Amino acid sequence: MVAIYFLYGLSYFSLGIAVAAHPKRGVFQVLSGRFWLFAGFGLLHGVHDWVEMLFQGPHGDLGPALPAISVGLAAASWILLMAFGAGILASLRRPSRAWYAPVAVFPLAWALASILLRNHDHATSITTRYFLGASSSLLTAGALFLEARSLPADARAIAPWVSACAGLVLLHGVLSGLIVPPSDFLPASVFNTTSFAATFGVPVQIPRALVAVGLALSVLRIMRIIGRHREEALLRSEERYRSLVELSPDGIGLAVDGRVVFLNAAGRAMLGGGTMQDFAGRSVMDFIHPEEREQSLARFLVVARERRPIPFADRQFVRPDGTSFPVELAAAPIFHTDGPGIQVVFRDISSRKKAEEEIELYHGHLEEMVKERTKELQKALDDVKMLAGLVPICAWCQKIRDDKGYWARIEAFLAAHTGAKFTHGICPECEKRMFPAAAS
Repeated sequence: MVAIYFLYGLSYFSLGIAVAAHPKRGVFQVLSGRFWLFAGFGLLHGVHDWVEMLFQGPHGDLGPALPAISVGLAAASWILLMAFGAGILASLRRPSRAWYAPVAVFPLAWALASILLRNHDHATSITTRYFLGASSSLLTAGALFLEARSLPADARAIAPWVSACAGLVLLHGVLSGLIVPPSDFLPASVFNTTSFAATFGVPVQIPRALVAVGLALSVLRIMRIIGRHREEALLRSEERYRSLVELSPDGIGLAVDGRVVFLNAAGRAMLGGGTMQDFAGRSVMDFIHPEEREQSLARFLVVARERRPIPFADRQFVRPDGTSFPVELAAAPIFHTDGPGIQVVFRDISSRKKAEEEIELYHGHLEEMVKERTKELQKALDDVKMLAGLVPICAWCQKIRDDKGYWARIEAFLAAHTGAKFTHGICPECEKRMFPAAAS
């Protein structure tokens, strides 16, 4: 009997370990977020069965504390199982509230019944099995059956195993929740471990152990299917990601522990060409200009340690042949199969930098032209101001005095201040006065 209890406890404990160790993501979405409840049920129930095993040994009477511990472990495990089933139903959004009643009603009923029947043999253990064991198993079995019917098409492979778990949980509820130690009140006086052994010829612990083993194997099978599905989904995702990355015109690379593990075709072309083998395993700092390595390393450490991205910034890259070129670079954290890494996106901005330099040069040339033109306009404005004021002119010879005090002929003054050019001739009146013979 000790060996049966040990196997019984080991099966549930292994079940708890397997579920707890399984990744909390995958196609089993409704169960995934509540795996810890199911894992807790398995672990606590396994320990409970090992405590029960102590009663079967040569020193079965170990004092009043051990039975209380056994009942406490059983109650805690079934409450977790009940919460697991209620959580599944809540995620499936079933309209009936009857599924949630056991979570509140049965623990209270268990506490009340334990108080009322405290003077009967095995009263606390029996009420724990009735009000928590049977009810939690019924609730969870129903939830698992509904879950098996609600699985999406890509998760139908686990539906039979989920249904099997539902049936085994229900059988667990019957064998562990309804078949109780004999006592002097109904139904424990009729349906108990003694009557079960007399009817079927085996102690109830044997089918309980078989149910535990079957439940553990079914859950492990589900875990394997989920794991295989996740691996296939991950491979498909990586293939899609790789296709998109290879078609990208930007350079995209992955680094783990500061060393290149992937670089797309565009990135390899920017860095001088070559195959992936030419770049794999090389330090990222090999491609950063020596003058910028310290600053770039600080930025990469922000991504690696704080797991947050850094925006695009201008950097200088160095090719293996020693030539350098400007790039615009950003980095973000990423999880790679080799561990946490950094994804780098960069693009060659040589053309942009050249265009910026040409624009800057043209801008400087325009500024020089504007300055020259401004000087000319200022000089013209000064001349206009001079002409617009009072200009001293000789009343006899018509010479004009300039701003320096010199007297100049009027045509010379205007030519100097307006840029006008003069030609000389003779008007009709002067011609008559100066050359009367020619005029007649």
